[in-house]
Amino acid sequence: PEHNNNQDNKTTSSTQHSRGVRACVRDFDKGDLVESNTGEVESWQAPLSPFYLPHRCCARGTMSSIIEDTVLREEAVLARVKAAATMILDEYLMCESSLDAALYVQDLRAPQYHGALIKRLLTTAMDKAPALHDKACTLVSSLCVRGVVESKDVEAGVEMLMTSLPDLEKDVPKAVEYAASFLAHFLEDKILPETFVHSLHLVAGKELGGKIKDKVAGLVSLPLGVTTTKAKIRVVLMDYFAHASLEATLKDVAELEGQRPGQELVKRVLVMGLEKKNRDKELASVLLSGLTTVYGSEQFYEGFTRVLAEVDDLA
Repeated sequence: PEHNNNQDNKTTSSTQHSRGVRACVRDFDKGDLVESNTGEVESWQAPLSPFYLPHRCCARGTMSSIIEDTVLREEAVLARVKAAATMILDEYLMCESSLDAALYVQDLRAPQYHGALIKRLLTTAMDKAPALHDKACTLVSSLCVRGVVESKDVEAGVEMLMTSLPDLEKDVPKAVEYAASFLAHFLEDKILPETFVHSLHLVAGKELGGKIKDKVAGLVSLPLGVTTTKAKIRVVLMDYFAHASLEATLKDVAELEGQRPGQELVKRVLVMGLEKKNRDKELASVLLSGLTTVYGSEQFYEGFTRVLAEVDDLA
């Protein structure tokens, strides 16, 4: 206030400015507000830098140096998150430890930038061999299942990925195809709602959004990697409950590649154990014990967590 110059009020004013800037930075980073060539705010144009507005205000002298320091700190946090995302993905592709990845994300202590983290994970994956894309998506799903990131963070990250596709295509010609496969995976894994597909024209523009939607429709109708894995698991479990041969089943399980089958197997055995009666319940318990010789605690944790997340629907 112009008529009050005491230090306490100045401190309060700075605090309110700081909170306002932080809120502005976070909202812009989600890609909620963007500016078109005409200066109008639209939802589908390329997003502004999250620090565009605060820097403009500081340059015009409408914000103090204290606020500019806050902006610079936020920029540093965002840069650290993006750098960490690349390392997290590289380490996960080597050891497939979702627990280590989850702990690393928690150590960042920057939940306001989880959307940017997801986007960087996916854009980094685009530079990898297509065979590794499914593992990158599994990492994102695991982070969500473990509660380290929320589904809204994945949605925000995918939205930012979609809005940046025109620029990404310059360096990655198949960026649209890869983005569609990521989206199809998250839909199949129930990390993103199906309604997300219907809003693609708002996120990526009418033409590009239409292309992505068509590609996703084609992918969903085909057997995705995660869909194929689930189908193989169903066959293995049906054979187990029909013949009750633990040794043969564990041999079949060992032939399944990657860590994702472990999570899905634990989940499916738990669900089937709940649905079945008497002898089959005991068979499910025996199989769970046997799976400990094939998979570690991470797969059991995520399998149980996936069941708990669906317990209302199961009931």
